[in-house]
Amino acid sequence: MTKGRIWLIGLLLVTGGLGWWLWQTEWVEIHQGATPTVAAKRNPYLAADRFLQAQGMAVQSEIGLHSLRRPGQLQNIETLLLIDAYGALSEALAGQVLAWVWDGGQLVMAGQNPYRIPESLREDFLFDHFGVEVKRPSGRPREAFEFTVLDDILGTASPCGIDIDPAEVRFAPGGEQVQVGFPSQNRLSLERAHSDLVVKDHRGPRLAQFEYGAGRVTLLADTRLWTNNYIGCRDNAYLLWKLVGDGQSVLVLRNQEATSLSQILWQRAGWCLSLGLALLVLFLWRQGLRFGPVAVEVGRQRHRFMEHIQASARFLWRHGQAATLVETLRADIEAKVAQRLPGYAAWPEARQHEELARLTGLSQTQVAQAMAAAPQDELRFTHCVQDLQTIRNNL
Repeated sequence: MTKGRIWLIGLLLVTGGLGWWLWQTEWVEIHQGATPTVAAKRNPYLAADRFLQAQGMAVQSEIGLHSLRRPGQLQNIETLLLIDAYGALSEALAGQVLAWVWDGGQLVMAGQNPYRIPESLREDFLFDHFGVEVKRPSGRPREAFEFTVLDDILGTASPCGIDIDPAEVRFAPGGEQVQVGFPSQNRLSLERAHSDLVVKDHRGPRLAQFEYGAGRVTLLADTRLWTNNYIGCRDNAYLLWKLVGDGQSVLVLRNQEATSLSQILWQRAGWCLSLGLALLVLFLWRQGLRFGPVAVEVGRQRHRFMEHIQASARFLWRHGQAATLVETLRADIEAKVAQRLPGYAAWPEARQHEELARLTGLSQTQVAQAMAAAPQDELRFTHCVQDLQTIRNNL
């Protein structure tokens, strides 16, 4: 038998065995839900809104808390559901909501706000008013599971798995008892509160209800049990209906106001910003000391010619060159005398001084000191210059 026939027989056997295995295998039909719609992706509480509408209630769902700031917005509203609004209401706005509850309104609010950093989720005026504190897990919240085909086969693909322990709720003595599942790990601390209804599970209190005037306030640790993924778990939808009560008009406000960048920087790096600002102030102060006071620039002015001559003369006098200042005058005088008296340069010095004294009216001693002596001080220099000026003027 050739090698090619052996390969052909082996291939036929494998193909036949695979066909027999597929024929004997039992096929199981799996029903997989459709992917979420665009509206469900935009509104995680879309199923809750439609559930309340199906009960005959007028549901008004909005994004943001701007409706609360408009006067008279809650006048025709019987039930107000605040989602992700923990720490987002000012003291004045919280007081306005409490006044509305006192007159007969019903408020449902949770202690979560995913749009705020954990450092800013420390207090809320409404929760503090009733003495309720929200306890949050120290680590990061658990991520949602990604279900596979194997999870569908084993029946573990539902978000309402065994991981969510039920909490029993009885709304009235002798009334029906329901079970709800809270997917969040947040819980409430009621050490300073005296509530009329408390819902607990193994992690602690999850819901507390207070009668306030003619109205009612319900505070929850988290409202994720009413999101599209969890509202169908156990009796979560029924709990929402009971909390809303007999109100026919429901206003659902989903807060999306995030912490500003300046608040995040101050909360995360407050010390660094303070130190940087101090260093900047110190640097600017140091630069001011380094350059000194501001000097006023003097405009360029024209000086008289005599001022330049006086400055030059003072410079020569300070450097011991006073003789240079009178040599020019003496040379000018000798030039004029030589023109007036031919042969003057060849005369003896005594005859020159005598002739100059005759022409100028000065004494021969004054002429001798002016034409030959070197001035030793300012007084003699002044007299010398005056005498030379007199001689030149009389020639």
